[in-house]
Amino acid sequence: MSDEELATFVKAFESGTPTPAVDPEDIRRMWEFMNRVRAERRDAGVHGLGAVNARLYKDICRPGVNLVAVWVRTSLVEFLHRSGTLQHWEPGSNYEKRVFEVADVYPMRIGEFDGEEFLRQVGVAEK
Repeated sequence: MSDEELATFVKAFESGTPTPAVDPEDIRRMWEFMNRVRAERRDAGVHGLGAVNARLYKDICRPGVNLVAVWVRTSLVEFLHRSGTLQHWEPGSNYEKRVFEVADVYPMRIGEFDGEEFLRQVGVAEK
């Protein structure tokens, strides 16, 4: 994504345009990548995700994807997961699949997010 595309996205988002829907598989791939990088950094004694070159994100997503939209939606999942709002899930579970499916289309506008509705749409994790 070029600087111009990023600036256009940010300007639209700040003006209230919702984040475009994306493929849930791109969210899953970015989620897994972010967690892998975080774990590798933690093993090296560094905490947090830190700066990651956007080209690495681009390499894990399908061609032509709106990378910023995937990142925004993946960051939502990350925030909900780290805050303990999402139930624990097993990789590959129906609950995990549902989290990514809802995150790919859930209405996202700056300053507006109904966490309870998001969780209602996701449903309950399998036992």
